[in-house]
Amino acid sequence: MMKRRLLALALCLALALGLCACGSSSQDEDSAVSSTTSEDVSADVSADTGDGEETGDGELTAVTVQLKWVQQAQFMGYYAAKELGIYEAYGLDVTIVPGGSVDVVDEVDSGRAEFGVTWVSTLMSAVSNGANVMAVAQYYQDSGMTLVSLDGTVEDATVVTGDEVTGNWGGGNEYEMQAYLSSLGLSTEYVTQDYDMQQLLDGDITWASAMTYNELGLVLESGYTLDNLNILYMEDEGFGMLEDCLIVDTAWAEENEDIVTAFVAASSLGWAWCLENTAAAGSLVFNAEDTANTVSEYHQQFEADEVAKLIAGSIITVGDRDSYTLVGYMDADKYEQTYDILSEYVDVSNTSADSVYTTYFYDEAVAGEQYLSFLEDFDSLTWDGSFDVLYEG
Repeated sequence: MMKRRLLALALCLALALGLCACGSSSQDEDSAVSSTTSEDVSADVSADTGDGEETGDGELTAVTVQLKWVQQAQFMGYYAAKELGIYEAYGLDVTIVPGGSVDVVDEVDSGRAEFGVTWVSTLMSAVSNGANVMAVAQYYQDSGMTLVSLDGTVEDATVVTGDEVTGNWGGGNEYEMQAYLSSLGLSTEYVTQDYDMQQLLDGDITWASAMTYNELGLVLESGYTLDNLNILYMEDEGFGMLEDCLIVDTAWAEENEDIVTAFVAASSLGWAWCLENTAAAGSLVFNAEDTANTVSEYHQQFEADEVAKLIAGSIITVGDRDSYTLVGYMDADKYEQTYDILSEYVDVSNTSADSVYTTYFYDEAVAGEQYLSFLEDFDSLTWDGSFDVLYEG
């Protein structure tokens, strides 16, 4: 713990002194849903919105970002920043690597990826176990975790009661649900749940865990509507834990402040664009060439619409571009709540909530001249893909 604190203090001191200061800133179902609207979007990314972060000979700096899960709109901000040319404008050549069975922290800590996307609870556990990584941006402001039951199958639609069976995937996804159940004096035991939600539909589980942007969509796509479902949002119940954050290796970040700042700035702009263009963002991810799709284009658009709500949270107003400087904001209170819930189930006593992240790069990115210039000319960010609006939230 002392070593970690010393490292953190050393980094903070280096950052405060401005060393190497940055010069620039800021799941498988197909749905037969008829298309309702067609949009044709053309690429028109301004080449004059900033200086970029090119190497001395004008070449782009190659970096890799390792995702937590497969190619889905859960990560649309990174795909958008790449497809719209924002990374390139910041002097970066970014490779996006889908996940699923990869240890994101290990990929970053080992240097195989410069950036990674993982849940904050995973980050905290890893740091507690000696990983030399930290969060540099928090794109998900709210938790997307819910408990879902079918109408007419529970005693009380507003709360889990008695011997009702709950399900979860485990692997660190269970803590919010367990904290909620514990607060009710109920057992925290759960049935191991599959991702396809069939156990809920078959009646094997009374309350199933579901992310708003993924598994809940699968239930809706199976023919249910929100009126047929009971949904308990862990965020609203007071047990939300922070999810997708952007991490880097601490030592590498100390030596590459300009690259980290540029990546945070460009990624934040990609996320901001997705807030205003959810259908396009879903289709953009669906059409990305990284891997084969695991869900339909309709589901990607649904997911994009729901993810946008979590990115904005209560602090960003879609359409108010001045508020886009809050994309990636790191809320100390929410980090503390995540730590407090996690510590009930995992021993992380040798670390603390505020030792796993730094706001330095976020602060530098969103205050940078290049970032603010992009916001002033935000309509120049357009995608050249043609798509149908399959989902309208």
